[in-house]
Amino acid sequence: MAKFILHVGDAKCGSTSIQGSLKQARASLLENGLVYEIGSSGSNHIDLVRLVRPHSRGNLEESLVRGKEIVESLRATLKKDQTVLLSAENLLALPPEEFLPILRQISPEDPEIKVIAYVRAPTDMYLSYAQQALKGNRYFPKPESFHRPLDRFLSAWRDFPFVSEFRVRPFDRKRLAGGDVTEDFAGVLQELTGREIALPQTARNRSLSAEQMIVLQNLRRSVLPDHDGKLHPISGRYIRWFLQLNKVEMIGHKPALSGAACGAVAKINRRMVARLNALFPGVDMVLREGDATTWKCGADVADLLADSSPETVSQLTSLMPHFSPELHQGMTAQARNALEALLSSDPERRRKQLRLTKQMLRDSDCVPAARVIRPKLLRVLAPD
Repeated sequence: MAKFILHVGDAKCGSTSIQGSLKQARASLLENGLVYEIGSSGSNHIDLVRLVRPHSRGNLEESLVRGKEIVESLRATLKKDQTVLLSAENLLALPPEEFLPILRQISPEDPEIKVIAYVRAPTDMYLSYAQQALKGNRYFPKPESFHRPLDRFLSAWRDFPFVSEFRVRPFDRKRLAGGDVTEDFAGVLQELTGREIALPQTARNRSLSAEQMIVLQNLRRSVLPDHDGKLHPISGRYIRWFLQLNKVEMIGHKPALSGAACGAVAKINRRMVARLNALFPGVDMVLREGDATTWKCGADVADLLADSSPETVSQLTSLMPHFSPELHQGMTAQARNALEALLSSDPERRRKQLRLTKQMLRDSDCVPAARVIRPKLLRVLAPD
């Protein structure tokens, strides 16, 4: 009987941290009989899911090739005493019978499947979903229609005939082992395998600020309106810049859901959460109820946010060549003033922020503007 452990998600529940840790620990996992084969797919198995449901915001053809490579590699090298460990955050919403043919391609024997899932209250994960949507779209899922049927997804996997063990864990740092999802996941692996499993800590995903989300939507609307549903190098360049800046110090407000939007998400998911808690004792999911303010169904991401600064939005925009094309000729007074206002007062952080912005401008073919940024001097020279 072929053995599999599937980490099925959910999205926005620490999957990137888990997968990065599993990638680093592949050798030690193999010593414990766990095969985490990722081929050229990065650190996860989303490409295997795309073999079943061929959709991608990136290059689908390349993704399908990578998925087939993983299947072929596992089929050629898997030994009888080994267990295949797969991780893909979009597996949770996939009916298990649709994924079964992929497992049979890896090994034709009937599989023994053990499943690990992490879940998060929709009111806590909604804003992350909206942010992810804006990376490849000018639109975002509306709060009043953001229904996440976690009870149905989990039940389908738990009740699948080939699943022998099922673990569902709340993605709540107060309840995770050591307050860390990677440490918690290692503990669940130990329970399922009876082996001593240690996973290294990895950096957590960085979030865009509230103001950066607003700027990103404006960019998708004004510059990339014909590229909805797809990632694009232009938006990708600015997203990298935003996230790198935030790694040094958050530029703007940490995004928080407004009371009205939170209330709308809670309203549509309340019955689901009640069913989930009844079906899976110990999860004890709690929705944040928001406030009594009526959600007005706005199309601007700013409508979702509890707080944001129009001034910071304007400052970021003045530094982006697709909004300020005069940067191709050189640094502007407006951009210089904006950068000075956004920079940290800490010298080392300031130096890093200047370097990152200088590189972004170079990558955007704004070499004259980049040239006057002097990280070593901790300043931006005045435009001529």
